[in-house]
Amino acid sequence: ANNDTKDSFQMKVDTPSISWHNREPIFSIDSHPSGRIATAGTDKDVKMWSYQPLEKNSISFLSSLNRHVGSVNIVRFSPNGEYLASGSDDHFVLIWQKKAEGEGVVSMGNLMGDDEDAKENKEHWMVKYTLRGHVSDVYALSWSPNSQMLASGSTDNSIVIWDLSKKEHNSQVIKEHMHYVQGCAWDPLNKFIATQSSDRTARVFQLNGEKSKKKELFSHKYTIKDRDFDQISAEETEGENKQKHFKIFHDENLNTFFRRPDWTPDGSLLILPAGRHLESPTSEALNTVYLFGRNSLNKPVMHLPGHHKASIAVRACPIYFKQTASPSRFGLNYRMVFAVLTLDSVVVYDTEKDIPISYAHGIHYAELTDLAWSQDGSHIFVSSKDG
Repeated sequence: ANNDTKDSFQMKVDTPSISWHNREPIFSIDSHPSGRIATAGTDKDVKMWSYQPLEKNSISFLSSLNRHVGSVNIVRFSPNGEYLASGSDDHFVLIWQKKAEGEGVVSMGNLMGDDEDAKENKEHWMVKYTLRGHVSDVYALSWSPNSQMLASGSTDNSIVIWDLSKKEHNSQVIKEHMHYVQGCAWDPLNKFIATQSSDRTARVFQLNGEKSKKKELFSHKYTIKDRDFDQISAEETEGENKQKHFKIFHDENLNTFFRRPDWTPDGSLLILPAGRHLESPTSEALNTVYLFGRNSLNKPVMHLPGHHKASIAVRACPIYFKQTASPSRFGLNYRMVFAVLTLDSVVVYDTEKDIPISYAHGIHYAELTDLAWSQDGSHIFVSSKDG
């Protein structure tokens, strides 16, 4: 993506001919400030890659991190770049740390003792922490801004808050959702955590301050699940069974394991995928993405409909861009850009318009699963079930 100050971005799509995970489905991807890319999927491994966009062979293999014994569903680098967190069907969250040059190399074989890939590794990563607390598959991870805490979500319907600075890492278990927790996003201003579930809700939890009398680290603040119709006729409001609201998220039949929300880098907006919108009780539901202001997290400030297939993830670009419209839609003196991942496309928006500034479709042969921005905002990386 060409990140200039024009109204639209010019996006060039490249699909490297690499058997990333032996052509098995890839469920997650994330990028590191150094240019590394981490990927993970059903082969139970986390792979580390080097990306150098100006070189002819821009992608090269660095390392295979193979300690999990189940499919790896999500990988996320910590904000300070020191750690990589991975969550798996084996119920564990592993925190990886790169070994410094010259340190002794420890076998990176998995728990079953298979370490053949370690011979090809150009760099070595060790498991710094093994986090045990979930009793089912881990689908969601999000770091705190200071890289000391981590939130994880699972098909055991719970969110676990981990504190890496404490001996007992498990700080709080939150059991508010009624179905799988498929995504979570830690507020960059360190006040909220937002979660999404296949129970058709998103929930916002607020950090309790040091002066709070509550023992829990986080308390439930909002449940987001429905909204009023924009248009409703007099006939449709008559009678005791009149329908005034609709569910704003897809149900558990949505063909994805993930619903991955995100905050804009300034924390002013929370963006939730897997949305659906109805104009009236008799209209057809439209796929959409909902945006919430941090001062009105119980009511959307806008939505972005028109996607052919349901959205499953959102990632905000870490870079701020020059304002091009005045007055700004959200009272900002800059604009921010975010990418929406649907099952078959990548749609890029900014905070000044409600129409896309860029769009890519048909870039993979199977459903898309995750996306990540490069740290300079110039590239978007997308993973897919086609491997």
